[in-house]
Amino acid sequence: MPPANGVMVLTQSDLPSLVATAHAAENRLPRNTSDPSDGVRLWPVSPGDTRRAACARRHAALFGASLVEASPDCSRETDLLLAAGRSAHEAGIGRLIWPAHAGVALNPESVDLDRASEIIARALLIERLLELDIGGGLTIETPFADLSDRQIADLSLDLGFVPGDVWWAARSTDEQVREAERWTSAFDAAGVRIGAPAGPADTAG
Repeated sequence: MPPANGVMVLTQSDLPSLVATAHAAENRLPRNTSDPSDGVRLWPVSPGDTRRAACARRHAALFGASLVEASPDCSRETDLLLAAGRSAHEAGIGRLIWPAHAGVALNPESVDLDRASEIIARALLIERLLELDIGGGLTIETPFADLSDRQIADLSLDLGFVPGDVWWAARSTDEQVREAERWTSAFDAAGVRIGAPAGPADTAG
């Protein structure tokens, strides 16, 4: 089956994933909501993380996207992109969005250029491997690879929202608190104070 017009977004239920999903939904209105090849499909990157998985389901509902319910939990980016690329091809989807970015956590204005280059090179490599494996027609896009945290925050504000329903919104674990502090700094740099993000209660494990 040749890939068609839909788009699949790799989502970690974080702010870059939310922005990527919003952009994809805005630019790809589904002609047939029962057919994922006509619209947006979300691939949860960490399906074993109950907080992230629950948030991915809410994002799918919010943007009218379909959700890959049985995505494998890949620890390596290469395995992740290969698995998602094959899944996209099988679903008739022609674009895979990988919203990885190389922002520096301690400096919202900075970008790790080595990491940005790695993201772009890996996407191109996997795209070529998939072309050999399943044929052409699938593109892997990395729109945020060389963006800083501040620039991601600016994109979020351009869309008219500040983080609310992202996986770290509840701030109930040390990891969530660290991530919330990181993005609070990014929005501070953009001139917006977000405080404690207000999102749906997170009752996941």
